[in-house]
Amino acid sequence: VAPKVEMAQRNEENVLALKSVEFTWPEFLGSSEVNVEDFWTTMETEVIEQVAFPASIPITKFDASVIAPFFPPLMRGAVVVNTEKDKTQDMQPVPGNGSALVRLLQEGTCKLEELGSYSGEELQYLLEQCDIPFSPEDSRDQLCFSLLALYESVQNGARARPPPAHFTGGKIYKVCPHQVVCGSKYLVRGESARDHVDLLASSRHWPPVYVVDMATPVALCADLCYPELTSQMWGKNQGCFSNPTEPVVSVSCPELLDQHYSVDVTEAENSVQHPVTKSATRRIVHANTKPDPSDPSAGHRSLSLCPELAPYASTTDSKLSSVRQRPIAFDNATHYYLYNRLMDFLTSREIVNRQIHDIVQSCQPGEVVIRDTLYRLGVAQIKTEAQEEGEEEEVASVVE
Repeated sequence: VAPKVEMAQRNEENVLALKSVEFTWPEFLGSSEVNVEDFWTTMETEVIEQVAFPASIPITKFDASVIAPFFPPLMRGAVVVNTEKDKTQDMQPVPGNGSALVRLLQEGTCKLEELGSYSGEELQYLLEQCDIPFSPEDSRDQLCFSLLALYESVQNGARARPPPAHFTGGKIYKVCPHQVVCGSKYLVRGESARDHVDLLASSRHWPPVYVVDMATPVALCADLCYPELTSQMWGKNQGCFSNPTEPVVSVSCPELLDQHYSVDVTEAENSVQHPVTKSATRRIVHANTKPDPSDPSAGHRSLSLCPELAPYASTTDSKLSSVRQRPIAFDNATHYYLYNRLMDFLTSREIVNRQIHDIVQSCQPGEVVIRDTLYRLGVAQIKTEAQEEGEEEEVASVVE
């Protein structure tokens, strides 16, 4: 339930048609927390009613702000969020370096709450640091607007992918290297980095390494949305392997190696420390062989920089599940959400059952398959030893 590496995948053609469903959004932006149990119970009840009473009218108006992601129960965090209501769908590309802006905010050089008190020269300095173009004749209001526009763009997860006309935005999900689904989100609006941050923040354990093709926007969005959390996970490195303002270097991450750990089950559930790596360090990386030249920190996020991650390089895009990637469009909202949840569950169960079968086949006499406290599969050797009192006890040693 706590993979060391999780990889993002998407299916933009797994959609819900909008011709018979109208999504509504709350007039007042409140909490982004969603009630997972309530949402899925409502979906199940609705589909049962449609079967029992075929003449009943399916849901035609749908509150998009209550849509919950799917998480295996043991991988779901105490608080699950969906911030789609906060996404700006029609945001245009904004000039500037988001990484530099986040750094200025972290250092305290730029304080948005004090922006109105900055002089024109101070604002121009900030814009220069963020590579935001401006004219000497620009007013203070124009300079402030340019800076705030870049901030909003980064917080929004950069520019969202436009969804196909008359359809929802598809589906994103994160999987472990074995392709078991760790969490999935069904999008109404176009995908942005903010959706990935929602999945990560809603997880019981934020993975030590998250591989996604939009790594920089995801990391910067997380820095703005969860500054206290990210300061513990990567400080001012913005999710990179090393400081993005310094030359690119290879980084060894020995905590990612397969080792035998004694898992402390008494550890606080809300601890930032990962139960497997025993470290608070997290990284947002990509597996692109040709990083985006317009992204100055892309080179610091390459999966190839870490030798311990080399075994995962071939799994990032070569094992896409054909079932999960199948194009499909629904007209009925309840059918759409329940079908996707069921497919996530069934495809994951098939993979786990195959793993158990393979391990059972490899067991030698006197060995049994077990799971540890984090539900990792292992093999235990049963040893019977006579005790001084004449009793016998079984000693199991886990072999991963």
